[in-house]
Amino acid sequence: MRRALIFTGLLSLAGACLLTQLPKAAAQAQQPQAQKQPAPPNSAQQPPAQPPQTLPTLHTVVIDAGHGGEDTGARGPTGLAEKDIVLEFAQAVASSLRSQGFEVVMTRTGDTDPSLDDRATIANAQPNAIFISLHVGSSGAVGTVRTYTYLFPATPQPALAAVPSASPSAATAAAAPQSTATPAPAGFLLWSEAQKPYVAQSVKLGDLVQVELAQKFKGSPEISSSVPVAVLRSVAAPAVAVEVSSVAADQQKLESLTADLASSIARAVAAYKTIYPPGGK
Repeated sequence: MRRALIFTGLLSLAGACLLTQLPKAAAQAQQPQAQKQPAPPNSAQQPPAQPPQTLPTLHTVVIDAGHGGEDTGARGPTGLAEKDIVLEFAQAVASSLRSQGFEVVMTRTGDTDPSLDDRATIANAQPNAIFISLHVGSSGAVGTVRTYTYLFPATPQPALAAVPSASPSAATAAAAPQSTATPAPAGFLLWSEAQKPYVAQSVKLGDLVQVELAQKFKGSPEISSSVPVAVLRSVAAPAVAVEVSSVAADQQKLESLTADLASSIARAVAAYKTIYPPGGK
């Protein structure tokens, strides 16, 4: 009898435990299985997100005051030397560009005469830059301004040497005895042809500058011209030469053009910045 009572008690206890476990099991069966879902295939192999690439932005303008030192450039009837007035122009243009937020590098700040190679070297050392060379011609209607880009010959020509000329006064190119130079290796550009990849961009810059100049200086052309201006030839960046007419005017007349010249160039450079591409292509 005692054994029967013990057996009956054990059965009752087991039944009670079973009744308490069944609700828990049912609740677990009803829980969402999201945490058990397998990870997307190859999720661990996905590369990390790359930050968006930013394109180079134009931020430096190299201003070249033509001539200097023993090279006076063009001379007017009153003895005015081109080298002096273009240095004043360069300083005013630099000031206007800085007010627009550009960095400015000058090829000369005093009465010195950097070589054409020196001027190009200064320009080529600046990343994301353009080059503007300033001159005063010995011809042309007083108070007019012209912008020039470099013109490479359509067919191979003898080596070029800088010689004085009337327009533009920045030394243009003339034929000289051809040297027997070793061709440049593939992937390299001859120093004398450094401007070649940038000609199209130079023309865009030149036209923007000339449009601005034509609005301020009546009688000036509305588009730039392409001529073999030697100072531009080895510049590996968009490059133009701006020439004011002329040393036939007195110094006061030329100096009166300074403010409009500087503001026009600064506006053109600001406009060009919006279309400035990497590599000058």
